[in-house]
Amino acid sequence: MLPRQPTSPSASTGTINLDGGRDSPSPNLSRWERLFAPPMNDIVNNDNAVGTGFISPPLPSAPPWPLVGHTREVGFLQQAIRGHRVSHAYLFVGAPGSGKRSLAVAFAQTLNCQSATSDGHPRLTPCGACPSCHRITRGQHHDVLLLDIERQRELLAGSGRDADADKAARQRVISVATAHELREHISSRPYDARYKIAILGDADTMQDAAANSLLKTLEEPPRWAVIILLAANEGSVPATIRSRCQLISLRAVAREVIATALMQQGVAAAQAGLLAALAEGRPGLAIAAAGDAEAALAERNSALALLQSVIAPDALIADRFAIAARLATSYGSGPAGRASVNATLELWLMWWRDLLLVKSGHPELVTNPDQAAAMHTLAARLDISAIYARIIATQTTVGQLAAAVNPRLALESLVL
Repeated sequence: MLPRQPTSPSASTGTINLDGGRDSPSPNLSRWERLFAPPMNDIVNNDNAVGTGFISPPLPSAPPWPLVGHTREVGFLQQAIRGHRVSHAYLFVGAPGSGKRSLAVAFAQTLNCQSATSDGHPRLTPCGACPSCHRITRGQHHDVLLLDIERQRELLAGSGRDADADKAARQRVISVATAHELREHISSRPYDARYKIAILGDADTMQDAAANSLLKTLEEPPRWAVIILLAANEGSVPATIRSRCQLISLRAVAREVIATALMQQGVAAAQAGLLAALAEGRPGLAIAAAGDAEAALAERNSALALLQSVIAPDALIADRFAIAARLATSYGSGPAGRASVNATLELWLMWWRDLLLVKSGHPELVTNPDQAAAMHTLAARLDISAIYARIIATQTTVGQLAAAVNPRLALESLVL
């Protein structure tokens, strides 16, 4: 499981939901705080975006896209296509595994689909069968470029130079070179498509130099350009960038929708329900876990067993330090190790959130329903303030690790 990153509208943008009502700007909320906060905005639109300031509900007759959930987001993009109001730049915001990349790819396929419609209007859904749709799916379309940190690592590691391979392993932000590559791609006319499209993942890791390189293209885009930025946290995208993009925030997908999609892939109903709950509204996470459900659940069980070892009343200080040391060693071993430790801490946060729900009298909302007995036992001996303190401590540790604090010190502080 990957950490959930909350989103927050920029101060310069008005926030308008799909029903036409105006919401107050959402602060950067923790998961526990979001539990009691108003619902996240479905889609927000800023004053600099192309099109109208009001976003109406999706077209009921619009055909679906090959996605799990996100019907309103799809409906908004379909309206833009039907009204010939496709923006030159979009910012898709959502937690890791929420479906940002899948939505961007489906949007690119729709825009450049080669299958004609019977009524002469623009296509509102990709056919999935034409050469263009196939090439976009495979990442081999001349006019659709997909970039992210992982792609940066692959390019550096493939150079054949040891120095570049070492540099690739340390890549954690979108580089200036990647921003230049995007600009060069967008600047030339489409080769055999209607639009020249660039999809940039991890846009919230852009530093000022990369953002400045991209800024001129966003200010003066070619008429054929569509740039789609993907980010887990809107607030981390430079303000100069996000103010020039049309913003779409992906809502959490209902558990029932995710579970149904998993069962359609052959996952047993009980397992599908558990994976859907653990995904916390992120269909990409659930689908990835379903590929090896037993391994995914074993990873969850291992993380929770580690947590039980830490919080057991008879746990020795030496044993807690040993657990912190093991996690710190894993975190320092490279990108895979960092992801593993972050996933463990995310699972710990989910457990504490579930415990808070049980203590508050809402056990039906937990994400670990198969752990109900253990949660009720622990909830009986902890008060709400103690549970909340654990949540804050775990969130603090996640933030410290992201800020490059010494991993061992941060993790030792957490387990004590």
